[in-house]
Amino acid sequence: MIVACNDDPILRRLFPKIRRRMVSYGTRKGSDFVITLSKELCSAGRPFDKLRAGSRPAGTEVSGSARAGTPMPAPNREREGHDFSRAERHSFRPGALAPEDSSAQPPLVNSFSVKFQSKDLGEFSLRVPGLHNVLNATAAIAVGVGLDIPVANIREALENFRGVDRRFQIRGEAGGITVIDDYGHHPTEIRATLAAARQCGYRKIHVIFQPHRYTRTRDLMDEFATAFADADSLIVLDIYAASEQPIEGITGEVLASRIAQEGNREIEYASSFEDAVASAAAKADAGDMILTLGAGSVSQLGPMVLEQLNVNASAAWR
Repeated sequence: MIVACNDDPILRRLFPKIRRRMVSYGTRKGSDFVITLSKELCSAGRPFDKLRAGSRPAGTEVSGSARAGTPMPAPNREREGHDFSRAERHSFRPGALAPEDSSAQPPLVNSFSVKFQSKDLGEFSLRVPGLHNVLNATAAIAVGVGLDIPVANIREALENFRGVDRRFQIRGEAGGITVIDDYGHHPTEIRATLAAARQCGYRKIHVIFQPHRYTRTRDLMDEFATAFADADSLIVLDIYAASEQPIEGITGEVLASRIAQEGNREIEYASSFEDAVASAAAKADAGDMILTLGAGSVSQLGPMVLEQLNVNASAAWR
């Protein structure tokens, strides 16, 4: 069985060529699994209150709770081209995707409802923001339905899933400033991550970005230049080589200059982690987010940023 996103125009062009069982999902009408976003949870400012409620400094994560759902109607197994009848049955334990310590869960910040071939499956909630995560979750729902997993179990598993490391991972909070780390290093990923950050209603978003690979930076220079439009400030580090040899004329400083040409408000290049951390911490105020972004060693910066924020806060009280 193929599960394909109907919101993707490139995939839609391939649908007529698919000769296997297929189901589609997305926000578009005509999808087998149609998504409706919750205006309440996805409106500006609301998720921000939920995300920051009960958060603690020094790298700890916020707490939240899960709730059980209701069962779904049986899928229509006779629809041509969308036959689930040969799907294997699998045992599934509710909450199997949940971490061992559910008390450490971040709160629910993303809510949406799904209809399967006009049958209402009800509302689902996630602990990770962004439309891209809603789409990913709906793909998982489609697979679960195809495997005859009760929707109540799918709902509970999604509510208990707190994401994966380095995907909008909350590293902590200090002085009312939230520090988040994300693996995004391709322009498309960066746009999605920043859109999710905007959804959370942070006052300002300050990004520390480490480009990954010289060849990627060279080949996607123009795409990177427009990928940071949702950032209020951007600090670009040197390129993480990932075993590549340097390419003449392709540097973090060159990329920062190219991004600045697009009119972004506050762009700078930092030659060291220490300079980047000091600059980001100096810019941020309570209610802001500092986002470390990239696939390389930039993941080390979260604790450094939190430490610097605490130092700045202590100095302000003297």
